[in-house]
Amino acid sequence: MTKTNFTKENFQQDSYSELSGAEFLKQLERKREASKKDWNRNVLSVRTNDELHSLIKEYCLLKDISINQFLNNLLQVFFKL
Repeated sequence: MTKTNFTKENFQQDSYSELSGAEFLKQLERKREASKKDWNRNVLSVRTNDELHSLIKEYCLLKDISINQFLNNLLQVFFKL
């Protein structure tokens, strides 16, 4: 049998990996909580032709926003929210 040398450094490395794992789990929990917003429950789909899709996509790239943000803004302006 090989003799295992347990030193203080080995235990510190384990605690660092546990700490980063715990931080990772906290980060996942925060992401999950953030995704539970009320407006995330409602999913709408939109069908467009190729020309309209390319115009929307170009606009979103130009303004550095997602298509979802574009549609949300458009609907908010339309309904004056």
